[in-house]
Amino acid sequence: MNGISGIQNVRILDLVSGSTLINRSYLKNLHDEIQPELLISTVLSFTQESKDQEITNTIMVKDQKVVLETTENLAFIAVVAADYETSDAKRILSHVRASFFRQHPVRDCQWQYGESIKYFHKFEKKLDEIVRHFSNRKTVLKFVLIGREYAGKTTLTHAYAGTNYEGYLPTLGLDILRIEYKNKHIRLWDLGGQRQFRRLWPKFATEASGIIFVIDSTTTHWVETLEVFEISKLFHLPTVIFANKQDLVDHANSVELIAEKLGVPISSIIGGSALLNKGIYEVLDQLLDESVF
Repeated sequence: MNGISGIQNVRILDLVSGSTLINRSYLKNLHDEIQPELLISTVLSFTQESKDQEITNTIMVKDQKVVLETTENLAFIAVVAADYETSDAKRILSHVRASFFRQHPVRDCQWQYGESIKYFHKFEKKLDEIVRHFSNRKTVLKFVLIGREYAGKTTLTHAYAGTNYEGYLPTLGLDILRIEYKNKHIRLWDLGGQRQFRRLWPKFATEASGIIFVIDSTTTHWVETLEVFEISKLFHLPTVIFANKQDLVDHANSVELIAEKLGVPISSIIGGSALLNKGIYEVLDQLLDESVF
């Protein structure tokens, strides 16, 4: 991923004239940057159509995420990688906006629109400090747990949380767990596996870094299992398959059989037991190796 931890570009735009007051690029390869004309025209069009909406909005331009805040006819814009956390980009902009207005208050007529861009150059150092502050933050990764109901996703979530869990009530929609593992902040999103919740998966999979596909190793319902697995493939994210309930040796299908049924290499499957904490961290290790962040 180019940029400082996914932060590619920060700029301040005058919405009246369309001119860029400050533009700081943090890309390693400048050719990867969104063309200024495309960005400005998109932002101007979007803000004009969104006057009655919240001042903070997010749009996608050329597979990059553009997050903006509009205040006093100014647009504070952060261009970040598509999988960068929107909440962190908004946090950057909030700091930039507050710092900018402290340095260039609205009552200071010197900075009114149309003034020389040179007037704002002294703010670039402060902007870089803010970006560096966020680049030094620990990486936050979002992994979604997908699978049929009763596959053991909630048991796996509780295993990562370090709590004992022997119930099998299905998740009703969504559960979120935050853990720290190998110096990474990880958010695990346990998505309900019931059919009525599957249409919500695309929404919750947005900005995810990877998928943990949980399968009940004792299953005989291969048609629906394959149907769910095909849905997970639509997100085009790094995926590790956790063959859960391998501790039920008299009933569990082998990892080899599961790989054959799903049409995947054995290397993409980790057998284990969420109830006994077996194989659960191997899942995270493999997903971290395959994820781009």
